[in-house]
Amino acid sequence: MENKENKEWTTQIIKLGELEKKSSKEIKLIPTVIVVAGDLFGQMINLEEKKKVYFGRGSECDVVINNPSLSRKHCVVRNENSRIFLEDLQSTNGTFVNGVRIGKIELKSGQRVFLGDVCAFKFAYQDDIDLDLNRLILEKAIKDRLTNIYNRTYFDELFKKEFAFHKRAQLPLSLIFIDLDDFKKINDTFGHLCGDETLRKVALTLKSNVREADYVCRYGGEEFVIILKNTAFEKAMKKAENLRKIIASLELLCNSNKIGITASLGVSTYENDNFKSERRLLADADAAMYKAKELGKNMVIGQKPSDL
Repeated sequence: MENKENKEWTTQIIKLGELEKKSSKEIKLIPTVIVVAGDLFGQMINLEEKKKVYFGRGSECDVVINNPSLSRKHCVVRNENSRIFLEDLQSTNGTFVNGVRIGKIELKSGQRVFLGDVCAFKFAYQDDIDLDLNRLILEKAIKDRLTNIYNRTYFDELFKKEFAFHKRAQLPLSLIFIDLDDFKKINDTFGHLCGDETLRKVALTLKSNVREADYVCRYGGEEFVIILKNTAFEKAMKKAENLRKIIASLELLCNSNKIGITASLGVSTYENDNFKSERRLLADADAAMYKAKELGKNMVIGQKPSDL
């Protein structure tokens, strides 16, 4: 019978001198806005990094709160030489601090700000640990645990916001819907661990081959979706074809087995008000992907906006 080594842990003694040294270090407090409403709920915005933050229901705002009582650009928070000011932008229903309607004031730590009757954010000075914890919690909420790209819930929020912005700005917005071909065979033949590794590799490949401004999301199972900002149909088709080739060229090694993978891709583009909602744009990209499946897989299908 194999002998197992028994390990004992001993309590480490903390040196008081080192503890005093750590405690005596000056803690840097950072001005932050903690969002408690809208599409960025829960996020902590560092006002040293972002000097100006707009709130309102308009898609051009940094923090969008879809509430009819808010003005399109309701208020702005500014960092003016390390002093933080809140200014109402002549909103209809007003901006309030401690129950008092304001025009422009300097914010104090702990104050909560209401836009009309909506509690929108809290202003506070936070240290580095608070910021790091907030980033960690937020990342867990918006990222897919397996692939470390954006999850379906966050995609829904992003896509709605980007569609509204591109519609208002009259800019093209393209979507690539991706489904891995015969993925079930990988799980059945090589096991789910190999399937998971395949998904991770494809996700990393997609993220590495789009612009930093674009969004790669896991839609569900072996499906991915990419939001291409300010991208016309022809460029989106070229990008999709490039991604198809890159995926097809991947060689994955799992338990000494070489695994090949292909994908079917559907492309759809918002342009000249051809789609009335982001749901219809998504449905069109999804339908194009299924058509690629029906026509033999490992291909890109899309329809020109002018032909819709």
